[in-house]
Amino acid sequence: GASVTHMLRYLINNDSLFFQTLRNYQQQFSNGNAITQDMNTIANQVSGQTLDTFFNQWAYKYGYPVYSASWNRTGNDFHLLLKQTPKVSASVACFKMPLDIMLHSASRDTMIRIMADQPEQLYHLSVSAGDSLVAIDPFHWVLDSFSSIVHDRSLSQLALNEPAVSAIKIYPNPA
Repeated sequence: GASVTHMLRYLINNDSLFFQTLRNYQQQFSNGNAITQDMNTIANQVSGQTLDTFFNQWAYKYGYPVYSASWNRTGNDFHLLLKQTPKVSASVACFKMPLDIMLHSASRDTMIRIMADQPEQLYHLSVSAGDSLVAIDPFHWVLDSFSSIVHDRSLSQLALNEPAVSAIKIYPNPA
């Protein structure tokens, strides 16, 4: 419950709306009973967002995503290949959640938020020269795990409009 509430704060991305959600929930259900759907309803109303997918995958189902990432920077082009595998016992095929990406340069750090909603995604970002990947989800907002984050110099050779190689399926079999 605490992890889901922590991620809800991150997803709403507005502390005044998040804490208003908690106040409304407490006022409506103090000295009474509530279920998860009650929190979902209040969070939807206060935030103005539809959070059904979030509650469905994180509160009603089980498991968490395990990410692996490859990255490369060429000039101002930053490529990130993010792969998501649900934990072996997970009941969700692909968790849909934004993730923060921390990039570092000699003069500053830059935080970029991406939406991770596919089992495998290739991102292309324009960054300042000198930026390199430091961490994914550096402040641990999301209940997740990382198997690896590697610098892959061949990554920028992937065509940006083409699916990643492992996403290509040949059909029918035999072809």
